[in-house]
Parts: sequence; structure tokens; C-alpha cells
Amino acid sequence: MIKAKGTFYVEREYLNNKIFSNKLNEKEYFKYSKYISIRKGFLKHGIQIDTQDIISEEDSDFTVYLDYPKNPKAYKKYLIVREPPIIIPKNHSLKHLKKFDKIFTYNDKLVDGKKIIKFINGSYDFSKIKIAEPKSQSGYVLICRNKKSFRPGECYSLRNRVITFFESKNIRFHLYGFGWDLKAFNNKIIEAFYNRSLINRPKSGFIRNYKGTINNKREKASEYLFQFSIENSNNTQGYISEKIFDAFYSNNIPIYCGAPNIKNFIPEDCFINMSDFSTIEELIEFTSKLTKLDIKNLKKSRDKFLSSSKADLFSTDFNSKILINEVINDIKI
Repeated sequence: MIKAKGTFYVEREYLNNKIFSNKLNEKEYFKYSKYISIRKGFLKHGIQIDTQDIISEEDSDFTVYLDYPKNPKAYKKYLIVREPPIIIPKNHSLKHLKKFDKIFTYNDKLVDGKKIIKFINGSYDFSKIKIAEPKSQSGYVLICRNKKSFRPGECYSLRNRVITFFESKNIRFHLYGFGWDLKAFNNKIIEAFYNRSLINRPKSGFIRNYKGTINNKREKASEYLFQFSIENSNNTQGYISEKIFDAFYSNNIPIYCGAPNIKNFIPEDCFINMSDFSTIEELIEFTSKLTKLDIKNLKKSRDKFLSSSKADLFSTDFNSKILINEVINDIKI
């Protein structure tokens, strides 16, 4: 028996309940498991959840928004925060968050346990994701889109410094991802123009280590020993996205930059923290001296973490239950 109906407000490409598609979920390394789990969990309580093209936010009992919307219209409003402040500042602005009944966020500086609830959107169905098979691994890899930001805390410029460092070195390093063959501009006005227009960006200069785009990033990344896991920003407490887990599941050693408090959530003997080094050269010198035993111990610590209760914080079931229970208690179903 359906007791209530809710709207799951998504981007256009996920309409018609596509965001709950098992087929898409499998194709995308099960990264939509959290949303499928939320939908199934609500249904167990007699609550039907559909995207906004099936049930509008005005006609539902509540709406769950993925990131801050332009004009939320629902009677009861809940927000899942995905993007950091450098991408969507309103996701982290108390002034704007007042519009919502509850906010589910990773931002530890905002969490109060009452209206703003600790929630990690970048969660995983650990039962379905497997670590890549061991193989001969060497060198470094960076897999990301070419992006630019002019806001404090951005890490896009760090990615570029890593790329530039390896261009002049005889060290195995490969770059994959969309847009590295296109030009990015240091001028904010020009960048905004190309981001908002249909005019194609001009081609960029040649990057020796750029190898194009890939269909299966974990399979490709498993060919390398180290993977740069650089978040979009490094000034948000608790912002830990899929990047370090991509390295874990690619059987790489993550070289991480992002959440200042990552060691509170993921043991420091599982990864290499870029913030521990003054320069990229110092970092690479350190990694080049790691022994086979050092590598083995890093991977052993990773496996221990992923099978421990500490990893539950990043699990699909753990986070979906948090949201479901908060909403059900709130709407009193």
C-alpha cells in the first residue's frame, strides 16, 4: 500500500527514473547504488519515489533534490549535497540552506545532527565492487576532466602542475580524460563565455603524456602503480569523493589531495597524502623509493580498511538508511 509519494529531482539525462536503472548502475561501476537503495528503502515503508517528470515536486508529499536547485517548489524539501563550494557555493551557504527541511551533506563544518545531517553521497555497494586483479604495474596515472575554477580552494591548478611536472621527465605518466585537447583560459570572462555558449573551444597545445578518453577507467588505471586522486577542492572538511576509491578498486596506490581531515575517515597507511610534501618533485622522489614490501603493506592496509566497520560510513546501505529514517520521521509516515 502506497502511503506517500516523493519526487527525486534529477538532471535531464536521469529523467524517467533512469537514475534508478540497474543497467546504468552496473555500467557506471555501481555509483548509482545509493539512489536505488534509497528508492527501495522508501518503498518498504510504503513510499513511492519517482523522478520529477513522473511525479512533479508540487504534487508529491516531499522532494529530494540532488544539489541546490534554481527554484525549489516542493512543500517539504530535502537536499543531498554532491558538489563542493567551488562548484555550487549555495550547497554550503547557511543562508540558502534555510530553504530546506533537512540537508544531507559531507561538509563537517556545517553538520549539526539536527537539520544538517552527515551524509556521504560518494558511497558504494561494497558487495558488488571488486578490486582489479593483480597485474604488472608501473608508473603514474591521472584520470580527470580538464576544468578550471577561479574560486579559493580549487585543485584544478594542482592537476595542471602535476601534468606539467611529468612533461619534462623521463618517468612513466599518462593522462586520460575529456577536454585536455581543448584550451582553458586564465581569464574568468573568457572561460564563462565558452562554458555558456555553443561555440567550440579552440584546440590546446600538445600534451605529450595525454592519451585521450577511456571507456573503463578502472581497467585502464590498473596498469599503473600510482594513481593521482585529486579532488575538485581541498578546503572542505569531509569532502571525499569517488577518486580515492577509484584508485583502491583499480588496485593502485592513491596519491591523494582533497579533504583536509581525510585521515579521520580513511587510515593514512592506505594512501599517500600530497599535503605531506612541499613539492611534486619531493613527492615523486618519495614514491620512487618505496620498496615492494612498502607497496604490499599499503595495499594490505587498504584491504583491511575496506573490510572494516570504518568503511561503513562510505557504504550505500549506511547512507541510504540515514536519509530514509530522517525523512520518514520528519513527514511522520
